[in-house]
Amino acid sequence: MSSARLRWRPFRLPLRAAFRSALPGAAGELRAREGLLLAIEDGLLTGWGEAAPLPLPGAPTVGELAALLDVDASALLADPERAPAALRCGLEAALLDLEGRRRGVPIAALLFGEMGAAEGSAPRADVEVNAVIDADAVAPAAVAAAGRAAVEAGFATLKLKVGVEGLAVDLARVAALREACPGARVRLDANGAWSERIARLALERLAALDIELVEQPLAPHELAALVRLRQRSQVPLAADEALAEPGMAARLIEAGAVDALVLKPAVLGGVRAAATLAARARAAGVRSFVTTTVDSSLGTALALQLAAALVVDDDERSARPVRLPLLEDERSARPVGLPLLEDERSARPVGLPLLEDERSARPVGLPLLEDERSARPVWLPLLEEGGGGGGGAGADGAALAHGLATGLSLERDLVAAPLLPERGCMALPAAPGLGVAPDAAAIERCATGPWSPPIALGALPALDAVAPAGG
Repeated sequence: MSSARLRWRPFRLPLRAAFRSALPGAAGELRAREGLLLAIEDGLLTGWGEAAPLPLPGAPTVGELAALLDVDASALLADPERAPAALRCGLEAALLDLEGRRRGVPIAALLFGEMGAAEGSAPRADVEVNAVIDADAVAPAAVAAAGRAAVEAGFATLKLKVGVEGLAVDLARVAALREACPGARVRLDANGAWSERIARLALERLAALDIELVEQPLAPHELAALVRLRQRSQVPLAADEALAEPGMAARLIEAGAVDALVLKPAVLGGVRAAATLAARARAAGVRSFVTTTVDSSLGTALALQLAAALVVDDDERSARPVRLPLLEDERSARPVGLPLLEDERSARPVGLPLLEDERSARPVGLPLLEDERSARPVWLPLLEEGGGGGGGAGADGAALAHGLATGLSLERDLVAAPLLPERGCMALPAAPGLGVAPDAAAIERCATGPWSPPIALGALPALDAVAPAGG
């Protein structure tokens, strides 16, 4: 009989600054992250995980997750779909951490073989990550200063939250960031705050600013509107919050609604569900990148293991959604569209207007490759010139940086040495499993209650039963 047992302990991690989200229904400000630290002990080994649900309408509380474990933890392990996504992710993480420690390999290696990797290849040793410029940086000057600081710290991709202050303010903020950081890739996150009309207007204005992509421009349920938006947009779109709805990822891919998926293990129910979804998206030509939900270093380590295991095709390593760099804009030292004609409405160079977009009556970029689902230019696999221009390949060769630098936002952590980026990259820890483990003193500082009594578990589930398929 298995000697495995499960314990958990509630924790609270204060943030260095309040986090503001434009997501409808979200709390106005997030000042701390709360969750359960999970420990599955089997003999001399312990596997660690965390379950930290976001405080959104309909999401379970930390107390409710603890109550579910109290009732029948063994049943939740045997049938993971009975558990909420955050708890499913935490239990899976603990089991995978335990398995990785047994085998002496990182979780990335356990995932890698399931994701269509070429024989003889291995997970990446490090991944590129993006910096986050929060919605609190309202003034364009503040955004520009934050962007310059991030670039100086080594980040090549800058993510700016939009949708809180209104479109006019956001456009000024984005323009200030682009001017201050001409060589950086700029990514925007609207958290579903825009209406279809505002999103269409925003994307038309943003097309001239060389934006890498916009995450979740519309509310998560607006699939048909997102399809229409992508058909018109020259800026690539990514789905984030929409993936929390069961089955929505498959519908988004089938409808050709997005260019990329944002994979959050805690939202998708774990890294194995996320890995399955990434493989399905890749087969359909939709790319993926991984982000945390502002987790402790345990949750960040889990997301990092997934990011290191993602399979990147050779042509995807250089794919980038920008206009052809035929001429150099000497003011910004970055490639721009061929400025043959002047758009009299905006007094700025535009792309070569060989074809007219009849819906918007404005010149559009030259559609060298046609996406039959949306009748618009698609990601072009051009070779990237050295030196990190907007939208190019990252340090690890992947086209999209991952959102794993959120540990910088935490005032406290569950580990002694927090998992943080260095020069815009994060290295996979050398230790097996998650590669990190909580520290006893750090746990005491962050705990909001005692350890639960240990619960004896039956036979631990086989690795292929740890989590359901994603999508």
